[in-house]
Amino acid sequence: MALTTSDEAHDLIPKDMLEFAHSSSESLPTIAPSTSPHLEEEVNLLGRGHRQRYPSIRLHDYVTNTIQLSPSRSPLDPLHSSGTPYPLAHYVNCDKFSMRHRHFLAVITAEREPVSYSEAV
Repeated sequence: MALTTSDEAHDLIPKDMLEFAHSSSESLPTIAPSTSPHLEEEVNLLGRGHRQRYPSIRLHDYVTNTIQLSPSRSPLDPLHSSGTPYPLAHYVNCDKFSMRHRHFLAVITAEREPVSYSEAV
């Protein structure tokens, strides 16, 4: 069935669509921006330090943060007042070294390091 007149075409199209198609842009409804307090709270929480933090996906196959301090000594032990806030001796021990190697380490650490170029030469 072929349409021959424009009246038949208008009969097939609903009147609301025809009115909308022929209306000017001035008669289109305008949408007023709504301000919701709930949305404003979400916007305020997007600043620095407010985002949710998740562990890295790249490290999920690995064991991380396994270093533990030995409970036998405290870094602020008043017995060692060398002036160093965190002496290496509090974290490293030589228990697994052989006696020969311990002797070698003692000789190396007993040496006084030169302060000036003339002492070194």
